[in-house]
Amino acid sequence: NLARNVWSFTIIFCGHFPEGTHEFSEEETENESRGQWYYRQLLGSANLTGSKLFHVLAGNLSFQIEHHLFPDLPANRYAEISTEVQEICERYGIPYNVGPLGKQFGSVVKKICRLALPDSIGGRKDHAAVTRDHDRNGFAGAVQDATAHSVDRREPVASFFTAKGPGSA
Repeated sequence: NLARNVWSFTIIFCGHFPEGTHEFSEEETENESRGQWYYRQLLGSANLTGSKLFHVLAGNLSFQIEHHLFPDLPANRYAEISTEVQEICERYGIPYNVGPLGKQFGSVVKKICRLALPDSIGGRKDHAAVTRDHDRNGFAGAVQDATAHSVDRREPVASFFTAKGPGSA
């Protein structure tokens, strides 16, 4: 049980909390558009790189970005759509946080330490400031534009963006 719990902890934290992921307050998520919801899913999660065996051992939750975007999609399809999601992100300048387990977990530990420390010794008082440092609406508009454009061209991943609105995950 201990090994399974440590493994699960590592995979889950690496998918939600490495450097580069953003935290959002409840106020920031109120009245968000569909594009803003998808944008928040992209910024609030991260993926892990690895072999097919690694992804199977992680229950394919190493594709946390795709899991957040498409919570009803079978996990064995995440790898298939991850390249399309990454291409859409690159096309519209949206960060796609991905890295190997060691790098992502190291950044999780670093972020937890930074957030746990008081300001006087290098910590952060305002954890939500990370999200306010970026032009959320600008990127959310880009996501909205990307999904509208992609659906017109019948790109498979983009059709999921418009088929599933704000919701779980």
